Amino acid sequence: MKENKIVVFILVLVITILLVAGMFYQKMFTSRKEEVKNDTPTEIAQIAITPVTKKDHIMGNPDADIVLVEYVDFRCIYCKEFNNTLNRLMEEYGKKGNIAIVFRHFPTIDALDEEANSISIKSAIASECVGLLGGESAFWVFVSEVFNALQENLNEKSLKDIALNLNIEEEDYNKCLESGQFDSKIQQYINDGLNIYEIDPNFGTPYSIIIPKGGKQITLTGSQPFSIIKQIIEVYAFPSSN
Repeated sequence: MKENKIVVFILVLVITILLVAGMFYQKMFTSRKEEVKNDTPTEIAQIAITPVTKKDHIMGNPDADIVLVEYVDFRCIYCKEFNNTLNRLMEEYGKKGNIAIVFRHFPTIDALDEEANSISIKSAIASECVGLLGGESAFWVFVSEVFNALQENLNEKSLKDIALNLNIEEEDYNKCLESGQFDSKIQQYINDGLNIYEIDPNFGTPYSIIIPKGGKQITLTGSQPFSIIKQIIEVYAFPSSN
């Protein structure tokens, strides 16, 4: 009987530790439930993130004067809002080749909601599969469509429906999801987020790193309005025009 009690005690202790660790992770990184208070752009020398390469999803000119790297969770309401802001930025600066937007995953974890965690990660994998099978244009359409479905019902079926509507073959899509070929890529972006948090405790989705050519990085937390981003770009990327 004593041995049984010891085993039960150990199991309870392990479960408690996992729950506490998960809630701590959620507190650090989950999308903000209220307006971000610390929304002032921060100029820093360098944040060690995975270098931007052709393996990234890049909207706009890769050699643009300014590159905006965004860390995103598909379940993040504020990421959906900020996606609209980024589309406006592309309309204003993208046509002239002055800006590039780099999309990176940071699926967040909720210790009390395993189903939501699964969908968050599967959404990231699904987007990568769509990009592989349908190309970059399909990837960016998929991103917008997933954010549009966010308020209603984001699940495995809705993810597949969006993919199939983009002329992705169902068999190829299923094989890609099961292959695990994008696990390391997504994990690398998660590692980026963890490294950023060591420097900036305000890290959370959406989180942007604005990188002007020849200048210092500017970090921005949360879903900032178009006017704020535009002002930063004008000041830091095109100072001679001000």
